Amino acid sequence: MNFTFKNITYTKKYYLKHKNRIEEDLKRCNKIENECFYYCLNLKEINIPNSITEIGINCFYMCENLTKIDIPNSVIKIGKNCFEYCSNLKEINIPNSITEMNCGCFSDCINLTKINIPNSVKKLSGWCFSNCSNLKEINIPNSVKKLGDGCFNECIVLGTLNNLESLNLTKIINEHNLNSFSLKIPNSVTKIGNYCFRGCLNLQKIDISNSVKEMGYGCFAGCSNLKEIKISNSVIVLFNYCFCKCTNLTKIEIPNLVTKICDGCFADCSNLKEIKFLKSNESMNLIKKMCNGCFRNCINLTKIGVLSDLGPSDAGIPNSVTKIGYQCFKNCSNLKEINIPNSVKELGDGCFGNCVSLTKINIPNSVTKIGNYCFKGCINLEH
Repeated sequence: MNFTFKNITYTKKYYLKHKNRIEEDLKRCNKIENECFYYCLNLKEINIPNSITEIGINCFYMCENLTKIDIPNSVIKIGKNCFEYCSNLKEINIPNSITEMNCGCFSDCINLTKINIPNSVKKLSGWCFSNCSNLKEINIPNSVKKLGDGCFNECIVLGTLNNLESLNLTKIINEHNLNSFSLKIPNSVTKIGNYCFRGCLNLQKIDISNSVKEMGYGCFAGCSNLKEIKISNSVIVLFNYCFCKCTNLTKIEIPNLVTKICDGCFADCSNLKEIKFLKSNESMNLIKKMCNGCFRNCINLTKIGVLSDLGPSDAGIPNSVTKIGYQCFKNCSNLKEINIPNSVKELGDGCFGNCVSLTKINIPNSVTKIGNYCFKGCINLEH
């Protein structure tokens, strides 16, 4: 007869002594200890009995030969980084007893291709599926309300995100290529987490609704096929490296409520040709600071202007900006002309370094500091 006791934990020490009877012994326990099967290279398949309610932190970490695991409905908690680096795990079904997918629980499962998440889950925590480089399809139920930081970071072939209406993210699959997709983020979403979609190479279009007030660090960085962005009119700050290395992005419109473009926000967007600062007749641009390297290495950038209700303007940088940061436009080798407004007080070090096509720049009397090497390499600058 098998007996199940309360609060009995299956430990690594016990596993090492009795490797030949794992499943039999698990039936007598309620919890699998943290790091219990840590780096067990010989473990290929395991059936967890319905006596288990909790799987500990790093429990199956780096079980590189694990290909299949069955988790019963008795399990209510899967610990942080539980299956991280299980590089041969291809498919897993999460039981409907789970309410939260903890941080990094399937991070770096490079052969995981598909996962179904039950409608009991309310939160996908940070880095949950980060670096799952072969993950093609994931089903997210209506119960999920939050995507954590880096949730789909470097999911480079992700093409199908099902049921994202629960997050108010509506998928639009390209009719001719199921491996490309667009995202529409409507009114109930207020924040996009840090690095949330970083490196999603198949993402081509983003429509960010007016409810979104915060876009986290690097949230779309490295989305190299991203061609079009519509940024929320409610966004106040564009954080560091938000769209860094979006190499197919050709133009960007920045809403008038944005007060700050942070470090490297659009750095290395090598096909970015035009930047427009939006402005309504009833209000002025609020942007005060263009930070370090925010347009660095935008080698095809040719035009910077303000777009108002009355039409485009040749005003260049908005007249609310007070500082242009370190290397802000460095290596913008096709930028020929720029007008600096009389609100600007400081030009950072290397601000226009190697802008080899720049022939004309207007520096107003308001500027009290011009940084070191500000115009270094501007070989065609005349006045």
